[in-house]
Amino acid sequence: TLTARTLVVDAPEDLQLRRALARDGSERATIESIIAAQMPRQQLLALADDTLDNSGSWQQTLQAIEVLHQHYIQYAAHHDAIHSIHTLPDMQKASSNDG
Repeated sequence: TLTARTLVVDAPEDLQLRRALARDGSERATIESIIAAQMPRQQLLALADDTLDNSGSWQQTLQAIEVLHQHYIQYAAHHDAIHSIHTLPDMQKASSNDG
């Protein structure tokens, strides 16, 4: 696959609608049709490895981002270590063939 993990930034649909109405100035029907055209929320959440709850305050969202950022740093370090272990024999084989 092209991704190691999938993050979904989530908020209830009624909050998405309220935020979009306040931000975009679009008509309610237009925003509702955009939301309806997207993958259903429950299906999207089921596919997510990680979910960022975006229904709280800006400060709560920033705190959640920091937690996820630290989680991804640890994940990447672990993933890189495992990748190095798996590729080490190939690198040793290439080195022994060079000499």
